Amino acid sequence: MQKTDKELNKETLLLAGIAYAGENGMDSYLVNPIDGDLSKLQNIVIMTGTNDILNPDVSVLVEKAKQVGVNIQVKEYKGAPHIWLINQKGEKEVIEQGWKDLIGELQIP
Repeated sequence: MQKTDKELNKETLLLAGIAYAGENGMDSYLVNPIDGDLSKLQNIVIMTGTNDILNPDVSVLVEKAKQVGVNIQVKEYKGAPHIWLINQKGEKEVIEQGWKDLIGELQIP
């Protein structure tokens, strides 16, 4: 994934993770939710791009959540990099679909 993500790299992620972790430490579920208690999660939708360095972790999180009976909905966008929806990088059609999906998720029934 490192080769496909032009926004993030492993070194930057490690430094950001250490800074974000602060006194909680890198093993805290607040810092690294994939290692936390997933049984309390509800109504989770993850929007990820196939060129995002974090994309493979989404699959791991989904599988761990399934093991405790939690369903996580994943919307995957071909060729989209990390934070593509915010920085508007990628194919116009993918960005437009992402915004449409996000707005749809925010609709209150």
